[in-house]
Amino acid sequence: ADVTPDGPADEAGLKPGDILLSVNGRTMRDARQLEMNLYRHAMGEKVNIEAVRGTDKMTFQVTLAEREDDPQRFADMVDPTKNLVPKLGILGIDIDRTIAEMLPELRKKYGVVVAAVAGDSPYSGDALKPGDVIYALNTQPVTTVAALRTALDQVKDTDPVVLQVERNEKLVYVTLEIE
Repeated sequence: ADVTPDGPADEAGLKPGDILLSVNGRTMRDARQLEMNLYRHAMGEKVNIEAVRGTDKMTFQVTLAEREDDPQRFADMVDPTKNLVPKLGILGIDIDRTIAEMLPELRKKYGVVVAAVAGDSPYSGDALKPGDVIYALNTQPVTTVAALRTALDQVKDTDPVVLQVERNEKLVYVTLEIE
């Protein structure tokens, strides 16, 4: 692993060259899976990272800190022309087999991961956050970004929208008025 000097991993005791095995007991197979799993945790949350240094297996408690490039890096994993949900002002990623394997703690193996929320979106802030997983819109399952866009297109301007969202491994319901 690469470790940023004076960053959270450095402060927890991780060193460059440590081999990361798991986050909170979940095995990490590659850097992208590690990134996705860390991304789903809240800033300030403590995670246990198991690593190997030389022949020693060690566990480190790391307090996650916001990285300036995090939202952009995650957003770079999507194609804005395919993954944009304009009515919500988000970029979403379909939960396919690869994403489901990378995020084994998900309650369901379908849905849309919020990759980024536009700064000018009326739903930025507490309504929708990067890392949220949208499972349903008005009780109807949402399986893909395309299905989410279609469902939103069928909502009348005066109708409320209730999204079933997994956030930090908890189900929450987010009520929105579509503009």
